Amino acid sequence: MKNLFYKAYKTFLILSGLFFGFVYNLLIITCVNKYIFSDESIAAFKFTFSNLIFIPISLLLAYISILIIMYIVNTVKNHFFDKLDKILVFKHIGLLAAVLIATFVAMQFHTVLYTDGRIESHNCIKILSPEYTVEDYSKINFYGEIVGSASPKHPYRTSFQFYLVFHVDEDKYIEFYPEEFRDNQTIKVLGETLGEKFSVLPEEGLPSSSIANMSENEYELYKIMYSGRTTAETYYEEETEQEHYAFDGNHDF
Repeated sequence: MKNLFYKAYKTFLILSGLFFGFVYNLLIITCVNKYIFSDESIAAFKFTFSNLIFIPISLLLAYISILIIMYIVNTVKNHFFDKLDKILVFKHIGLLAAVLIATFVAMQFHTVLYTDGRIESHNCIKILSPEYTVEDYSKINFYGEIVGSASPKHPYRTSFQFYLVFHVDEDKYIEFYPEEFRDNQTIKVLGETLGEKFSVLPEEGLPSSSIANMSENEYELYKIMYSGRTTAETYYEEETEQEHYAFDGNHDF
């Protein structure tokens, strides 16, 4: 019975740690995005090292949370409070401070897209931090495609991904994803700001096979960006329907 309780307690701690790690990571990303997009001139923002830079903080905070839970459980179980190990506490505080500093440094490596079309890269080294304006782009394309992934342990899986690509020259381009933008409507407004250099591809819209692989948010973006466009399948269906009504003997022309 005691062994069973120990296994259940251990499982509880592991699951709690995973839960805390997920929640902390989500909260940190939400707070950072809220802080970044408080600047109304920013349309999109991405970290060079991606949002993975927040995982160490999340895991450390989850670990500390589990230690606190263990301390409370042991205190209740033994009916007295043990004195905290001050050296251990200082070690955890020092580790947390080190992780916070490292994360803050990593956050300085990022790329910003402004609502007027400017792109600024910040990578500490000036030569690696170019800045571009609308005049520097040869073209800007918004498009989507079905992407697939496979591994020895998992079968082939497909999903959908939108891209907004700023072409600087033949060999250089800067890519943004919808999830890096303030919201979907910002992408639409930015396209209008960029003018003739901006194009939504393909012009006739996407086939139903691509739409079937979109998430709910991607489909909402699709309706915003491809408003008024007709896919080849839809056009064919409309033509067939019109022919049916025209020749079913129930209409006079």
